[in-house]
Amino acid sequence: MKLAKVFKEHAGQVVVLQPLMRDAATNRPLAYKVLRACTCMTEAVKAQWYCLAEGFEGVFIYPCAEDAALAPEDAARMFRVLYGRE
Repeated sequence: MKLAKVFKEHAGQVVVLQPLMRDAATNRPLAYKVLRACTCMTEAVKAQWYCLAEGFEGVFIYPCAEDAALAPEDAARMFRVLYGRE
């Protein structure tokens, strides 16, 4: 599922995403899998760390709510995954 569709379907929530497909040349993600849809940021952080502990790669938090603010380390992780650095 593309980021625009994730944002539309999960409006007002915070989701934990994992890249499904990547571009061969740039390594940037093209499609994502929603691992967990959460109602608050603390729940999403716990879900992200759980997924990372279970061995999922490229997991990051994506806020679909306007009032949700990411912590600096979570924002950095999101952009590293989106730009194909992780």
